[in-house]
Amino acid sequence: KSPLSFGGGISGSVIKQYALEQVAWFAKNCKLPIIGGGGISNIHDVEEFLEGGASAVSIGSAHIMRPWISTKMVNMFY
Repeated sequence: KSPLSFGGGISGSVIKQYALEQVAWFAKNCKLPIIGGGGISNIHDVEEFLEGGASAVSIGSAHIMRPWISTKMVNMFY
């Protein structure tokens, strides 16, 4: 049975590996910018998505526990 059949979805670290694989596939097979997301909770995760071919990242679930996480990560890059 599909995990989506109850009307919700799966997010966070559970889907990270799948999301990374999809980013890499799309980066290889199309020329559009790609926004990667799924399981991003630290700067290492951001780097993995960017190295995998993402043009940008989207942080979702991590904001529930740490709403300041995006600001902290941006400051680490600059």
